[in-house]
Amino acid sequence: MKKTLIGFAVVIGLGLSGCMQKSATIDISHAKTKKGYINSNLESMGTLYLYNIKTKKFSHLEDLNFNRIAIGKKYNKIKVNKLRGFDIQVSADVNQKAKAILKAKLENNAFIYLKDARRKTYSHVISTLISKANSDNTTIDDWQLKQIANNNSLRLVLVYKVISASSASFGYENNLTSNGSLEIPINGNSKIKVNISKSNTESFDGKDVPVLVDYKIIRVSKKLNKNNAMTYHFGYDYNNKLSFK
Repeated sequence: MKKTLIGFAVVIGLGLSGCMQKSATIDISHAKTKKGYINSNLESMGTLYLYNIKTKKFSHLEDLNFNRIAIGKKYNKIKVNKLRGFDIQVSADVNQKAKAILKAKLENNAFIYLKDARRKTYSHVISTLISKANSDNTTIDDWQLKQIANNNSLRLVLVYKVISASSASFGYENNLTSNGSLEIPINGNSKIKVNISKSNTESFDGKDVPVLVDYKIIRVSKKLNKNNAMTYHFGYDYNNKLSFK
């Protein structure tokens, strides 16, 4: 996959009375939310990849334009929560219990706050891919369809949905970051200070920036038609999940 441009790297100080601050780093690049994945690669709607389900490697193939797009309602403000799939790295003096508490609190209470958000979704994905793939040999070669159809480890992956916004901020419970940081209580009076790199959210500022994206994993098969010509067929793969790590 392309080089990550946006990380939402979160540096955390674990404040315990009588002790120096302990530290942890949380990376929610490509983390999944209930509305889609954080668009850490600044991908566009219609981006098509070759994906290996064993090695988890992405290779960019093409940026497609679909004629049929469903556009959702625009929201002035929206909070997107239920973060999953982020990494936590802790220093040696942070115990596993504190790490587990931190992870659970972030999963249940952290959110991405979007302004001027709107969802766009490609419809008729499979029929559009079939039509394009079987219209010329150039597409067959460019998409490596012969290799995919003959290798059960290979899939196509399409960015079929985006949620765009004018800005995105990180928050916890009812609070947004203040000066790039916020505090999270751990046990009793102990709190975690969460510092977020300023550049992480600045990259999402602008008009209709795709902040969240979602993907379709697609199988490819081939068979002869009634004229004995080879044709390619597509279907969604619901048995495998994407990995960005």
